Amino acid sequence: MQIIHGGFYHLQSMNNRIRVVPIDGPRGKIMDSNGVVLADNRMVFHVGIVPQDVEDKNALFNYLGEVLDRSPVFLERQFDRNIKTHIKTLKRRRKICLSGSYRSTGF
Repeated sequence: MQIIHGGFYHLQSMNNRIRVVPIDGPRGKIMDSNGVVLADNRMVFHVGIVPQDVEDKNALFNYLGEVLDRSPVFLERQFDRNIKTHIKTLKRRRKICLSGSYRSTGF
């Protein structure tokens, strides 16, 4: 079947990927014997990009530039710099609101 319908099964496998992203819970503050905080929890947002899923790089980085309040050129350079990994992460320092911002197609 795979030989006869190889193209169909290849396309199906490309659209059938599962990405497991473990999210660790907060650990709490770490303090020294005087009560001075040495390590603390903070919210950090990451945007993961799967290069094989990007259809229009310009549209993607223009959109992310608006949502993340960053230059699209900066984001694309950051993406291209780490070419060795399969999933790229663009770090974000400030709090962002992603409600209503998700797009599943068009990039």
